[in-house]
Amino acid sequence: MNNNSSLLKSLRRNIEGRWYSDSPGWLALLAPLEFAYRAVAANRRKRLSATQRAFGVPVVVVGNIQVGGGGKTPTLIALVDALRQRGMTPGVVSRGYGREQQSAHFLSSESSIAESGDEARLIFDECGCPLVVASDREQAVTLLLERAEVDIVLSDDGLQHYSMWRDVEIAVFNRDAGFGNGHCLPVGPLREPTTRLREVDFVLEVVAATSAATIGDNSYPVQQLEKAWKNVRSGRQCELSHFKNSTALALCGLARPQKFFDTLSALGVNFEARPFPDHYRYSAADFAGIGERLCLMTAKDAVKCRDIVGDNCWALEIEYQLPSEFIDALLNKLKDIETP
Repeated sequence: MNNNSSLLKSLRRNIEGRWYSDSPGWLALLAPLEFAYRAVAANRRKRLSATQRAFGVPVVVVGNIQVGGGGKTPTLIALVDALRQRGMTPGVVSRGYGREQQSAHFLSSESSIAESGDEARLIFDECGCPLVVASDREQAVTLLLERAEVDIVLSDDGLQHYSMWRDVEIAVFNRDAGFGNGHCLPVGPLREPTTRLREVDFVLEVVAATSAATIGDNSYPVQQLEKAWKNVRSGRQCELSHFKNSTALALCGLARPQKFFDTLSALGVNFEARPFPDHYRYSAADFAGIGERLCLMTAKDAVKCRDIVGDNCWALEIEYQLPSEFIDALLNKLKDIETP
């Protein structure tokens, strides 16, 4: 079993390595499967889009065209805050990836990770806005509008959930990861070809500070800022420099954990990297033997670990800064939308 697990991990690393390199290498042998995937995806989009029905409020999808993280969740959190500052009352729907239940669930402060999933719980904790999780996004929007007074719905991911009506599409990607080798699954990491970005209303490009967007006229740069360290159990915060020159165990369950590890290096932390699969469900066994050793993780990891860690575990708080020009353009777009 252990040998099989090691082989699977090695194969996964090899595939992801080819995905995010200049050439697909041996994965080019799977080109017929990529062709078939793209044909099926295009047919699926056409078929499901024909079933869409509009809701009573605008629906904005925040998604991406590649597998894995690209900054969707922190972008959506920043968007909720920006819309509130402009006088709007947003609600959120999400698939709730990784949750154990399949039925629609209206989140509350009592909701468990098993009911919500990690990303949805993080959004709820950060924003406190009405939020519904369901594998069927249309069902999620319907329940949200039944249970809450909102004037705009934001969908966390769901760009390819074509049965759900959308008034505005926002695609997010991280410049560091880019689009890998540029191929669709299984040869590359793309769910849809990059030409899809010409069809969305806005592209948000997560960049380093002071950088500019590079995609096109509908593209805007989003800057990621590290804010503080937050104790996973108590919520107490300390400055970013607090753990400089400290030695820590770094846990990360993101699609691309290297970005988190690079951030720790930039902050001057000495650490042992311990990556986990995206959306990994932590257990007490993962922290056995750590004792009082300093443990650092992402905010997305922290929401799953509050009840199984000690006071020596801290999460990196980040925020995305959305340019005011993008918010202005989005609001202008929303003014032109007629809702039934």
